[in-house]
Amino acid sequence: AGMTRVSFGLESGSQQMLRRMAKNCTVERNEAFARDARATGISVRATMILGYPGEMAADLDLSTRFLERNHDCLDRINLCRFKPVPGTRFERMYRKHPERYPDIRIFRWDHGTARASYVTDINDDRRYRSAARRLLLAVHAINRKPLGDHAAQFDGLM
Repeated sequence: AGMTRVSFGLESGSQQMLRRMAKNCTVERNEAFARDARATGISVRATMILGYPGEMAADLDLSTRFLERNHDCLDRINLCRFKPVPGTRFERMYRKHPERYPDIRIFRWDHGTARASYVTDINDDRRYRSAARRLLLAVHAINRKPLGDHAAQFDGLM
């Protein structure tokens, strides 16, 4: 049909984190999706979140292993730091049960700019920082691969 590139919200290689994010998918299905798309010649771009509340070093290790296993199926990874955005499911959950998120403290929700000012304790964990570095290396290994002509025209576009 002419489709040459697809972007999808991978977000994490940890099933526990996918459940926490209410993604309603599995790591195995995401892996099959990437393999199937690549097999049909479709370039695959995925988004991932770093620092989602409750994420631990072990979750980052699982994400790194996912990227390493699927290196040949993924053309680009857009890795973003978690941002608490007003109006999202996360805001509703945080307002109802802030005790479920002991690693993050929201100071102010700004609905006008769709941002929240917050601090997180996750960067205080040396093991987490080390796991994040390994994840960044895996992302970089994918992102430095040359794109085929059919995908290059979409590079940088969502």
